[in-house]
Amino acid sequence: MGLEDLRERLNFVRSLPLETTSISDIQKLIGEVILGHSRTLYYLDLEMLMRARKNRGKKTFRNIKSLGCPNWKSIDPKNWVYCRCNDKGEKMFYAAGETDTSIIETKPKKGEHITLTMFKSKNETSRASVQVIGGTKLRLNDQRFGKIIKEDVNNYNNLDKELKAKNELVNNFLEEQFMLDVPKSESWKYKISIAITKILLTGEGIHGLVFPSIAMKHKGVNLILKPEFTDNHFQIAGRSVVEIKEVTTQYIDVKHVFSPLNKKNKAPEIIKWRLPYPEENEEYRIEI
Repeated sequence: MGLEDLRERLNFVRSLPLETTSISDIQKLIGEVILGHSRTLYYLDLEMLMRARKNRGKKTFRNIKSLGCPNWKSIDPKNWVYCRCNDKGEKMFYAAGETDTSIIETKPKKGEHITLTMFKSKNETSRASVQVIGGTKLRLNDQRFGKIIKEDVNNYNNLDKELKAKNELVNNFLEEQFMLDVPKSESWKYKISIAITKILLTGEGIHGLVFPSIAMKHKGVNLILKPEFTDNHFQIAGRSVVEIKEVTTQYIDVKHVFSPLNKKNKAPEIIKWRLPYPEENEEYRIEI
């Protein structure tokens, strides 16, 4: 596909009436485009992942399964929505590299309670093979990605002029779709990024995607991982509940309000909570 044909194809996909277009049709339109351009598979040694979930009011989560991937079967299908990387009813493990990013990604409001869960590798680290979107932003804003992406940038600069231009078109398209800030009522606007995810995660040897956090102004890192990978390689190592005390455009104030009750339960899947001890009763600020 020539450069102008590629540009025309991507513009056509942008113009699709997404509310009525199927994800599979979008995959057919962009599969050749995405798989046909130069991409590097990165390997990350992951030690810890963070997940955050909004509580329903002041209620705490009572089952350990509530802290991982959503159980769509327990949710009325009329309330299912598209997410950035998964179709309605499809499981995908969303996580962040840091606690602050995981909190801010929930778009918290003052007074809300948020449950934080730390997933730790069952080994010292777990190696994940990931596709990266928005690599330039990650390289500039996150030191961990500076080294692994530098080599890819050097390879990219060595491409011939037309191939380099094609790669730039495709990479900009992918980044554009993953940087959309979509309201829940218009979740169908995620159909293109869902189609991209399905294409990029094709194959057993690919475990997930990494892209910059919009909510953290690209200073944080989001990870999307196949559930079977996290089930096999990670386990819950810590959890807590925080309350959002203040929200501004520059910062968010957070207070620790519940800790897990570390007692052996006859039913290990049941979570019991306690008030934090004085030394745990911290309040801190997240700069955005």
